Amino acid sequence: MRAYRTVGSTKVYSNYSTIVTAKPIPAVPSSVKAASSSYNSIKTSWAAVSGASGYEIYRSTSSTGTYSKVGTTTSTSFMNSGLTTNQSYYYKMRAYRTVGSTKVYSNYSAIVTAKPIPAVPSSVKAASSSYNSIKTSCGGKRCIRVWIYRSIKHRYVF
Repeated sequence: MRAYRTVGSTKVYSNYSTIVTAKPIPAVPSSVKAASSSYNSIKTSWAAVSGASGYEIYRSTSSTGTYSKVGTTTSTSFMNSGLTTNQSYYYKMRAYRTVGSTKVYSNYSAIVTAKPIPAVPSSVKAASSSYNSIKTSCGGKRCIRVWIYRSIKHRYVF
């Protein structure tokens, strides 16, 4: 680029400016969500970023802590497994676009949090087994732990 000035009817030009290059960065991932998927996994998801080649997912155990990259995907969701039950995990992600052999990154998304928890048992059933016991089942699967409360004069017995 260079400037010019008209002197009379003649254009007088300056020297050319220094050459600069720029690579457009991808938009920040939006609509970011995180939810428990099982007792040891969390699923994160977000809206697609136009022109993105992929996404990097980062995790921490504190919202202000150090985030480590836990995965890269070309999808708009990521399953993070092998986690500790009932521990809070914080996630942020960023999009990238590959330009030649270089990755150009977006800024980080908003931080979202979730904790892996066991699924709620489905089809819980209880039936009298004898005069002083109850047999329980959970949708054809073995119930890991079922707490049954019995009211006697408004007191609970465990």
